[in-house]
Amino acid sequence: MSRNKRADERRELFKSLKAGKLAPVYYVHGPDAFMLESAIDAIVAAAAPEGLNEFNHDKFRGRDAQGANVRAAAEQLPFMVPRRIVILRNVEEMPNAELEAFSEYFQDPSPTTVLIIHALTANSSLDARLSAVKKLRKAAEEYEFQAFYEDELGEFIARHANDRNLKLTSDANAYLVESIGTELFLVVDALERVDLYLGDSETRREVDLECVRHVVAHTRVHSVFALTEAIGARNTERAFQIFNTMAQTESPIKLAALIARHFRILLKLKDTALRSADRNTLARAVGVAPFFLKDYQRDAERFSRSALVQIHTWLLETDYALKSSKVADRILMEALLFKICSKDALV
Repeated sequence: MSRNKRADERRELFKSLKAGKLAPVYYVHGPDAFMLESAIDAIVAAAAPEGLNEFNHDKFRGRDAQGANVRAAAEQLPFMVPRRIVILRNVEEMPNAELEAFSEYFQDPSPTTVLIIHALTANSSLDARLSAVKKLRKAAEEYEFQAFYEDELGEFIARHANDRNLKLTSDANAYLVESIGTELFLVVDALERVDLYLGDSETRREVDLECVRHVVAHTRVHSVFALTEAIGARNTERAFQIFNTMAQTESPIKLAALIARHFRILLKLKDTALRSADRNTLARAVGVAPFFLKDYQRDAERFSRSALVQIHTWLLETDYALKSSKVADRILMEALLFKICSKDALV
């Protein structure tokens, strides 16, 4: 897919939602988690402006969702609201038999339900040859969200900065690209912090390199480093203080994804095959900007490899629960922190 076509698809979804056009089925897929979550958030906001509650939405995870249950949820009538929202995340993990079990729904979807089907295709994707997938793609409004190339990131930053009435100098833009990379969660967070730092203004605000350096020093990257430092020291109180601060501006799903990414990088740094790699090679291998490599290396020293493997398992379990359980998201995240900070849980 060409870069221009990818950009057009991103814009087309948000344009149609802004115009009030809602489809009964959406299929959003691609390797970029930030864009997929942004798409889901936008669809939900347009379809349920009154907000979600236990009566008007259901969420499933493809790995162990039963097709019959997804179909039943989608066919259920809304209660005291115009429509229901059903979200099926990670359909790429759904067994083919279960996907086939509710594929007939695509031929006559409920007009009072918005079914959002999500596929994170960084590691695996749906088999387009399957009958159920063909039915899905025929029935759904389909949008693909590809990952950004690094040379596209400058344009992304400039566009989102402009939306906030900010104008970055070329040096400031380049610094964000170098220090944060293509993690769009972090890029958007940095721009939000620049916006807050400069304060409200009716005129366009200039953002120079010094300003960006100051703000990046307080972005979520450093908040996550502080959180993992507290975890490494088994300082539960400090870990919860940092978590509570981060949770004021981030959804639990996004926050869990950010923490999981951090620990995946730490685990990669334990790979003995990378011990002799130079700085730039090592940074590329673990997926971080060279600017932050020393911070990750310092953090990795706080954990044994076996501890990082255990934490990674807990993070996967929590991610699954956040996307499929009816237990409050905050309770799930707090339980995760308690386990990680336990003095006896990790060796």
